[in-house]
Amino acid sequence: MSEEAETISLHDHCITSVEEDGPDLILHFTDDGFDVTKDNSLNPTGRHRNTGPAAIVLKSWQFLDGAFDRGVEVNCPDGTRYPLPEKPLTQEQLLSGAFEAEVLDFDRDLKTGTFRLYGDGVYYEGLDTPDGPAGFIVLELYAQRVLFCWNELPRDAWFQDWPRK
Repeated sequence: MSEEAETISLHDHCITSVEEDGPDLILHFTDDGFDVTKDNSLNPTGRHRNTGPAAIVLKSWQFLDGAFDRGVEVNCPDGTRYPLPEKPLTQEQLLSGAFEAEVLDFDRDLKTGTFRLYGDGVYYEGLDTPDGPAGFIVLELYAQRVLFCWNELPRDAWFQDWPRK
């Protein structure tokens, strides 16, 4: 368990389920976890490594804000641009068991306790049909602490030998 957010990469990793556990929120990354850089004090390998199944625990969390397609513009062939309509991403959708997201980036503001996720998300209206909102997501949560949890570091992260020659 680490709180060293600057040594964690969530890029291209998927939140496969979200669970509330008392005052805490758990973001599960059950497929391929996330990546831990060689600079993390709990990574003894000297290499950037992938965790395998992992989770992020937001201690004493609160939902602040969420949206699908916030600030997203479409470029048309004629050179014009138009904004996509923003759709809300609610706390109920997040906790419904019908939300998944591929994370592109995240940031953590220690002064305000804000944890922001950016990525591609989907909410399944009927739990099994992809007819709910989908698209670029912005998710803003508050947490007293953010814990990055994993059991092992079984393989190199996708960026270990990047750039490849």
